[in-house]
This record gives sequence, C-alpha cells and structure tokens, in this order.
Amino acid sequence: MQSTNTQSPPSDSFIALKRVMGEFRPYKIKLSLVLSLGIIISLIQPISVKLSQRIIDELQKGSLIQGSFFRQVPAMLIGVFFISGIAKYFHNTLRRYVAEKVIIKYRTVIFEKYLGFPLSILDKTRAGDFLSSIQNDLGKISVGIDTLILVLKEPFTFLGLLGAAFYCDWRLALSTLVVAPIVALLFSRSGSAVKRYSHKNLETFSELMSVSQEGISGARVVKVFQLEKPLSEKFKNIQESYFLTLMKSTRVEELATPVVEFIGAILIAGVIIYGGHRAAMGLLTPGQLVGFIIAIGLAQMPLKQLNNAYLKLKTAEAAAERVYQLLDTEPSQNQSEGTRPIIQLERGISFENVSLNYGEKPALSHLSFEINKGDCVAFVGHSGGGKSSIVNLLPRLYEICEGKILFDGVSISDFSLYDLRRLISFVTQDTFLFNDTLFENIHYGNPSATK
Repeated sequence: MQSTNTQSPPSDSFIALKRVMGEFRPYKIKLSLVLSLGIIISLIQPISVKLSQRIIDELQKGSLIQGSFFRQVPAMLIGVFFISGIAKYFHNTLRRYVAEKVIIKYRTVIFEKYLGFPLSILDKTRAGDFLSSIQNDLGKISVGIDTLILVLKEPFTFLGLLGAAFYCDWRLALSTLVVAPIVALLFSRSGSAVKRYSHKNLETFSELMSVSQEGISGARVVKVFQLEKPLSEKFKNIQESYFLTLMKSTRVEELATPVVEFIGAILIAGVIIYGGHRAAMGLLTPGQLVGFIIAIGLAQMPLKQLNNAYLKLKTAEAAAERVYQLLDTEPSQNQSEGTRPIIQLERGISFENVSLNYGEKPALSHLSFEINKGDCVAFVGHSGGGKSSIVNLLPRLYEICEGKILFDGVSISDFSLYDLRRLISFVTQDTFLFNDTLFENIHYGNPSATK
C-alpha cells in the first residue's frame, strides 16, 4: 500500500513474525512431531563422530584389533542412516505442510480484506500493492516459516557435536568457545542490514507491480496517448533501484557465510596445533584428536545454517510487517453496518444536508432533495459536479461526512449492507467482465436464477 512508504524504521525484534507464529496453534501436534524428528536427525552426526573415533582407536591397536567390532560397524551404519532417512522424509514433509497451510490462510485473509475495503480506501491504494503482498511478501514469509521450522533442529545438532567435542577433550573444546561472541556479533550486524534492505526491496517491488498492472489494465490509454516510452522508462528506473538494493542485501548475505567459514578454518588450525601437541604428549589418543577435529568441522554447518536462517527470518520479518500493516488497516470510522432488514422501498429516498469529501477535496456540500417511489430522475451537470458521487452514496460505496440519507425515513446506516445493496441495480460507466463465461457473469447477480 502507499502508506508503506512512510512507515517507521524497522526494529531488530521479530514482533511481526511472533504474530505469524500464533497461526501455528492448530498444528501443535505436527510441530511437536517435526521437533522430535529433528532431534533424531541431529543425533546422527554426533554418533558418526563417536563411531569415527572408535574406528581410528581400534586401528591403532594393530594385531589386537577386535574383529567383532568391524563386523558390527556396517550394520550400525545401515541402521543409523535408515532411521535418519525415514526421519528426514517425515520431518521435511510435515514442515512443508504446516508452512503452506499458514500461507494459504494468510493469502485468503488478504484477499478477503481487499474485497471488504470501502472504495474510500481502495481509491488511495494501488492494486499492485495488494498483488505484491499476495505474491512477493507472502513468498518471503513462506520461506521464513519453512526456515524457522527447519532450523529448529540445528541447535540440537550443534550441541550434540559440541558434546562430542567435550567428550574427546573438554579443555580443547572449552578453548574453541572464544569465537562465540564474534559469531554472535556477525549474526546481529548482518541480520540488521538484511532487514533494512529487505524493507526497501519489498517497497520497490510493490512499485514495480503497480506500474506493471497499470500498463496492462490501461493498455488502451497507453496506446492512444503514446505513453509506451515514458512508462517503459519509469519501469526501468524502478527495476534498477530494486536491483541495486537487492545486490546490497545479497552482498551482506553472501559475505556472512565465508566469514563464518574463515573463522572456522582459523579455529580448526588452532585445534590441530594445540591438539597435535597434546596427542604427542600422550594426553590425547589419535582417535580422540581426529574425532574432535571432525566434530568441530561439522559444527560449522549448523552455525552456517543458523546464520542463513537468521538472515531469511529478517527478510520474512520485513515482509510480515508489510502484510500486517495491510491487515491492520481499518475501514473509516463511520463504515458501520446496521442489522435492520429492508425488503423493498415503499415511499422514497431523502438526502438531508449531505456532504462528501474525497480526502481533502469536497465533492458534495450540504445537498438536500427527495425522490418519491416511482419517480425517474436524471442528474445533469458538468464533469466533476458530483453526479456519480450521489449515485455511489446510495449503496454506501462511500460514506458521507455530514447529513443523512434516508430510505422510507430510516437512515441507510441502520440497514445491513447486504439487504441495502440487494435493492439497487447498478450500471457503471466502465465496462468490466470477470474472466469467465457471459452466463457466469450474469449469474453472479442472482445465483438461484435458471438459464
């Protein structure tokens, strides 16, 4: 929506995403199952580290190697990865199910919200903004939800590998934790930058969708007034702005992973030097040293996954803020709906001191007249004189600023909108057909009518 351009600067918290997570409540059982399966998957790597350590230590025994151990290893590997495969299948299927169900609900709510807005709001809102929310913003949120559910297992994987490292040598493991504050600072800085750029990206993409929609729906006007070139230039300029901001965000995202890997490489180099010294002194077995190096090396993967997830969640937060800005938009204060039924008009229609403004622009000022039942009335006047405005007020497509409109002496705000609009047949100046057959277009007006 146009109002998104004046929103306050994004915060670093996940307030909007917390509201999205509230939609997970109907899927508590499935999410609990996803988390349980994630824990099972996260145990595979620590088990593999422990198995590698045992193999290397056994190989060091030379002629004293236990043959039964190496007969057990293949069966253990097959069993572990069979269980892992089953767990991954159901884990991935269930998380995608939950993510898509939540997005489907939001897509429906946004569409219904759009249909329910009065014309006073729709006139100030670009259709491209709504299209952008349904397509682009919800797409970012979908990735964020899927990432959030997927990444729930990564802390368990990291802790499992860290536990394996502590089991090999707690002193060596403790010394590696000095890099934790550096990694946390990297996460925070990169996440804030990505969210800031994501806000700009989503706004610019919304402008791009609006220009596209205007060019397509207004094709006749574009051709008649030869607007192809200026419209094309406008499209190119917006697209270039979108590209530049997108590349800034991409640079931040793509820089974070190599930095984490470089920190990990420095860490492993230090482990090899210090661990090799302890192994030479007989304080570590070769299996423990190799197992420790494997555990620390594998621990980088969940860290990278957490960093990537954090950046995606920041993008999803920016998209969620835009979506909730739309969903939290309330109709004008006088857009109330009565409950009084109305079957047919018996006496007539009265306008009493009616005024109407379109924003700051007055359209009608203290207008009063009466139309009796059976009268045929035509309003004649220059363009912009308020003829269409009078007609638009009868079905409450717009709300009056002052005065009253009465049907049989009763204010139209006392009637339900459904009953009120059923009384009125409306032929607009602009021709519009839904993308369906002619029969279905007519049938919308009276679904119970036969052919």
